[in-house]
Amino acid sequence: MSTTITTEGNLTADPELRYTKTTGQAVCTIRLAVSSRRKNIDGEYEDTPAIFYEATTWGALAEHLADSAHKGDRVIVHGSTHDEEWTDREGMTRIKHALQVTSLRRGQFHSPLGEQWAQVGGGEHVPRGHQLA
Repeated sequence: MSTTITTEGNLTADPELRYTKTTGQAVCTIRLAVSSRRKNIDGEYEDTPAIFYEATTWGALAEHLADSAHKGDRVIVHGSTHDEEWTDREGMTRIKHALQVTSLRRGQFHSPLGEQWAQVGGGEHVPRGHQLA
């Protein structure tokens, strides 16, 4: 099952760019840590445990991301999420939260439907007049 989300987090590693063998299309993978702050019972703010996503972008968006983003950068991503489950060598069930990114930007949250976003062929989006780095 896939759910569409928009979330903000920090890159835990530099983006990894590669190209498909069959078509030569750019594919960029990022790892994103997402957490939020909530008020506890005493009225004080505390961080929630981080959720880690492995996110994938394609085409022009993938190349743009690889050229301009770095470990530690704060980004906002929009796309569809799903969990990938497998059994490791020790027989333990593992789950990876995966995200197929359709749009992204850097910095504070803005609606992906706002004017800050521009479409770049194939349904990909990057901020209009905005560089990630």
